[in-house]
Amino acid sequence: MLSHTARPTVRDNLFLDNGHTNGAPGGGMGSDYGYTMGYGGWASTSTVEDNRFEGNRAGFASLYGESFELPSWHGNVLEDNLGTGIWIDAPTRGQIHANLARASADDQVASERGAGSASIGMVLGYHAEPTLHNNVIVGYPWTNLLIGGGRVTVDHHTLVHDPDADTLRRVIEVQNAELVLRNSILAHGELITYGEGVATPEVHSTLWFDPRFGSEPLPGTGNLHADPRFVSPEDLRLETGSPARDAGPDVGVRTDIVGISRPQGDGFDLGAYEHP
Repeated sequence: MLSHTARPTVRDNLFLDNGHTNGAPGGGMGSDYGYTMGYGGWASTSTVEDNRFEGNRAGFASLYGESFELPSWHGNVLEDNLGTGIWIDAPTRGQIHANLARASADDQVASERGAGSASIGMVLGYHAEPTLHNNVIVGYPWTNLLIGGGRVTVDHHTLVHDPDADTLRRVIEVQNAELVLRNSILAHGELITYGEGVATPEVHSTLWFDPRFGSEPLPGTGNLHADPRFVSPEDLRLETGSPARDAGPDVGVRTDIVGISRPQGDGFDLGAYEHP
């Protein structure tokens, strides 16, 4: 599907096996400001809710143009798509929340991928500054979340890699941008920053866990280094007794990724899931 300078509302659809064979370009959806893009995506004023993207060459999001407003990307599931899950390359506003993006099995086992491989969960570039909360991004070979410009606030995210991966992965990569990270869980990968315009990330009440890099939490306030104790590698809810439970302050996010109200205990659970 291609949206050309349009304002669609797209809800409750399945996008399956687009551009997946014989190296064909394209993805689940495409949107542009004047020409067709190679990956799947959205532009202009779009509401994208409760869709499923599966088995595509890419998931959605590849934007170019002067300015876009994105009121809502909510409740979408991207699984088993090759390449980038969500790519936003325009000065955008709006909310991206309660989405699940999981790399394909082929991407997750790839031993050597570089920045040009398009194996990234979410790319925010060219001064894209949406509001991000309650997203889960899992297992992309290069990085789960790449922020390439502007000032971006990330609240209540769960960003996880395979702990047995042969190569070091990046949970967040910040290039020439400013990051505010709060009440989130980062597991089995690095948070790295670089570039002339990059600022030291502001990290608050975030659990980071990767024993390969020692046992110190990320610099900031209220941060932890501990096993988050997920239910399983596939089920990223928190077990009873997880150090991430009741560990965060109120940052204005009142529900979790599946709609459970926050908080359920004495504090707000870290990550995208609130333990009921």
